[in-house]
Parts: sequence; C-alpha cells; structure tokens
Amino acid sequence: MAVKIGASQLAKMRNQAESLMKRSQGIRAKAEGAVQSVVRTAEVGAAAFAMGALNGRYGGVEVAGVPADLGGALALHALGFLGVAGRSSTHLHALGDGLLASYAVTLGKGVGVNMRDKAGKTAVKGARLTDAELKELAGQGARVSGDAEETEEPQAAGV
Repeated sequence: MAVKIGASQLAKMRNQAESLMKRSQGIRAKAEGAVQSVVRTAEVGAAAFAMGALNGRYGGVEVAGVPADLGGALALHALGFLGVAGRSSTHLHALGDGLLASYAVTLGKGVGVNMRDKAGKTAVKGARLTDAELKELAGQGARVSGDAEETEEPQAAGV
C-alpha cells in the first residue's frame, strides 16, 4: 500500500525539520558557552593555585622588585589585549586574572594582619591555619587538629 504525502504535509514536515535544526543550534551554542565558562574558571583557578604554591614554597617571588603574580598578571593581560594569541587571547586574560587573584589574596592577607596587629588582637581560633596545619592538609587529606597553637611559626614535632 502506497503512502500519499500531500504538499501541505510535506511543508509541515519541512517546517518541523527546520525548527529542530534551529533548536539544536541553540543547544550547541549554550553548550559551547558552558564549556568556555568551565575552561576559564579552571584556568583562573590553576593560575592562582600555581602562584600560591610558588609563594608558599619561596616566600614570595619578585622580579625587579615587583611581585611575580602582579607582574605576570599585567604582562598576560597586555599580551591578551595586543592579540598575540589570536582567538586564544581569552586564555591569556584568564591566566592573568588568576595571577591577579593570587596577588589580591596576598595583599588582602597582609592588610588584614596589619589591621589585627594595630588592634592588638590575636587571630581568632580556627580563623587561619598554621603552617603545620597547612602541611597536614596538603599531605594527608582534610584532618585538622583543633588544638594547634595560633602562631606564625610552625610547631615543633612532639610539642
């Protein structure tokens, strides 16, 4: 038995196909935007983490008297604005944002410590981690001793 398709049915099927194509293009564009957002977030976080690790390991890195995170952020943004990486310049900006975030955290911590010192107060218990607690977290998972002393110097073993 032959199936008859009229002109109106054919036009309706064509419209449905076009509608599906438009919807799929919209979904694809949304997915691309989501992926770009995730990549940017990962780049910012990775750059901030890397600079934090360097600052923690070497006690602050400076190049010609300028903190490396600030200098690096300015350089990466300048390269991004100049379009050195073409369409990928957004990645330079993301890495620059991560380094700028690292600098802002370091600067903000210093300001907070100065404010605390001027007020003649000590750190609130649990408000910050000692070097020993940071080492423990980094090396052994999320175990933090609640009775660690709040000092600038790490505790000696067995004390």
